[in-house]
Amino acid sequence: MSIIARRQGLSFGSISLQAPDVDGSYTVGQKYPPDATGLPDVVAISSDKELNDFVQKYPNVTQVAANVSSLPLPVLPYHLYFNATGTNANEVSTSTIRAIDEAILERYGGASAQNASINIQTRGFPKVVPQLSASNVVGTMGALWFYCPPMFNFMILLNQLVTENELKLRLSMRTMGLKNSIYWFAWFWTNTVINIGSTLILIAFGAMFQFLFFLKGNFVVLFLLFFLFSTSLVPVAFFLSSFLNQTKTASTVGFLVFVAGLLLQVVFTNLPIYYWYLDSSPRVLRDLFPFYVAFDFSKMFADINTLTQPQLSQDGATQVADGYSFVQLFKKFHVAAYNVDSPPGAQSLGMFLIMTVIFLVLAWYFDNIIPLPRRDLWFPLQPAYWGITIFSKQDQVKQSSASITQEEREQMSQDALEEMERALKEGNQDGLRIININKNFKSYWSMALSAITGGKVRDRSFKAVNNMFLNVTSGQCLALLGHNGAGKTTLVNMLTGLFGPTSGDAIVCGHSLRGQNGMDLIRKVLGVCPQHDILFPELTARQHLNLFADLKGIPVKGRKSIVDRKLAQVNLSHVADHLAGSFSGGMRRRLSLAISCIGDPRILFLDEPTTGLDPLVKREVWDLIKEMKQDCIVILTTHSMAECEYLSDRVAIMAHGRIRCIGDALNLRNRFGDGYKVNLFVQESDKVESIKNQMLSNYDPKDISLCAQNSNYLQFAVGKDVMKQVFFTLESGGVPGIKDWSFSQTSLEDVFLQITGAARKKIKTVVQRFDLFLSS
Repeated sequence: MSIIARRQGLSFGSISLQAPDVDGSYTVGQKYPPDATGLPDVVAISSDKELNDFVQKYPNVTQVAANVSSLPLPVLPYHLYFNATGTNANEVSTSTIRAIDEAILERYGGASAQNASINIQTRGFPKVVPQLSASNVVGTMGALWFYCPPMFNFMILLNQLVTENELKLRLSMRTMGLKNSIYWFAWFWTNTVINIGSTLILIAFGAMFQFLFFLKGNFVVLFLLFFLFSTSLVPVAFFLSSFLNQTKTASTVGFLVFVAGLLLQVVFTNLPIYYWYLDSSPRVLRDLFPFYVAFDFSKMFADINTLTQPQLSQDGATQVADGYSFVQLFKKFHVAAYNVDSPPGAQSLGMFLIMTVIFLVLAWYFDNIIPLPRRDLWFPLQPAYWGITIFSKQDQVKQSSASITQEEREQMSQDALEEMERALKEGNQDGLRIININKNFKSYWSMALSAITGGKVRDRSFKAVNNMFLNVTSGQCLALLGHNGAGKTTLVNMLTGLFGPTSGDAIVCGHSLRGQNGMDLIRKVLGVCPQHDILFPELTARQHLNLFADLKGIPVKGRKSIVDRKLAQVNLSHVADHLAGSFSGGMRRRLSLAISCIGDPRILFLDEPTTGLDPLVKREVWDLIKEMKQDCIVILTTHSMAECEYLSDRVAIMAHGRIRCIGDALNLRNRFGDGYKVNLFVQESDKVESIKNQMLSNYDPKDISLCAQNSNYLQFAVGKDVMKQVFFTLESGGVPGIKDWSFSQTSLEDVFLQITGAARKKIKTVVQRFDLFLSS
């Protein structure tokens, strides 16, 4: 600056205690007009603060001031300040700029700059714009870090929802009467309470640590920002849970959503959010980003942050922020740095609510068409879904009956035809009537490939239940027997609402399976003991029964005595307050049975209820079931013939989706048994062969056959026609050498094997097709 003073013939001096460094950052002021201050014409000042103090101390003296930066060459910027009210102000500023530029060229160019050509433009004094990047961590990275806590809650919620689906806990509660609306409302309300608590804690800690964002921001605005953002993520978890059926997959998906959102938050944080509102930004992104709730969160966070963080004045001093008031929510936010008006904060809050509603609708739709029990893709258009009845129960029965063709009648057994007649009769309002129910599992891919290839690719579709008719009255226990794949589990799943029938209907205690709100009404009188225990590991036995008692609508008054009685009936009173996760297999089985009995159901489905129980407890459970069936219908599926004979009033044997025979156990043995079993115990082992030959030679081979031979033991199967003759022969001692003998009727197991034997090969094919269908 001494070069400028020398070339202009002006005096040069400094008022700073520290001598200015010509290569450093300093300020030079030229006084105007000459006065009696005693100062040099050109004054060197060491800092902007001293310049500000100098101007205030000597008002109306400074004509022009220059601040020269200390950046290394070849860049040497400087700022020029001049008194715009002075005479010939523009001429003074332009001449000063030229003088500074010439001095820089002379100082660093090594030669005179008299002939240098310099282009000069005059611009207005720059305005101080609001500071967009605050100097504290909340302002700089707050939108990124405050995004994380709601996302952690989102991942936890997604895991919990999918875990309940994977363990079939939700399905179990739904079967026992839980409505979908209540289920989702409970989860939404639970997370609402969690979000309220976490939001209040976040604001309290932010204020406690004196973050201006929380101190200067309106409490209601801050609460709405964090609470609505957290709440908008809840239906997203609902939506994703419809597509996931394993907890591991849910953890992976939740983490990927978190990471993807985190990367976008980095972009929104480091690239100012207001960039997306410029006309030069991509229009598509500008229109789509508001539908991404994290973007709305970042935008509103930036609005509040801009008005709550301190700003720098012209002289570098810190100005106190005005703060973000509630009124600011409804005003457009002007961003001076980009000269753009961004939408008001209320729009961001509105987008939180809009996206919450959108994802709730999506979750409702996909939850109805993907997990079991599934509805049709167009179910919102079906009148029955909205409670509009087109056909009465009697109309449905007539339609189901009329759909039986003559060919189908010919394929039905005589027992099935007689059962059909009983099922079609009116009057069994307290029982179960199954009317021509069918279930087809279709593989559309295999159907298309089969059509394209002309049948070279096998159609994997199959009929699991075929023209089923049943009539069971109250107080009866019906046992369903059949090989795996016979259709009994599919039938039970339809009756319990796991999935709907392809055609046909069932009347359960006067309520149509396919009628208006039919399944909801049936579930109120339904009890189910599944084959595999479905329990909450973190709940006690008593809490389980209280939960399902609540689902059944049992009044709180008197509920304790009901729960205690059920626990005593299954011998679990001593562990009533222990966690179910600590129970043995038998204890879990007994708890499942107690749950199925809660609320005194009018129809009870038991799928192998005594599996894993010791003989003593098994007999106690049998007695409990016998006691319960006095006032309800019991549908029992089991592989234990002893259990079947002890509990059932009637037995239905299924094969290939059809009823092959039905009746009480004794009736089936008489009708389908191949005779009797005769057991002979021989005195001496060397006479076993002679006695065997004598028995076989005395009768026609079609009337007697050897079943078993072991040491001194022989067992023969004897036909009904010759049983009387064999009995008198043995009674009169007609076969010498026999120590003891006995006879018994053909067992139910023998009947079962005989009835299903002819269809066994077909059943294996059905099982194979079913496995292929599930894997496709």
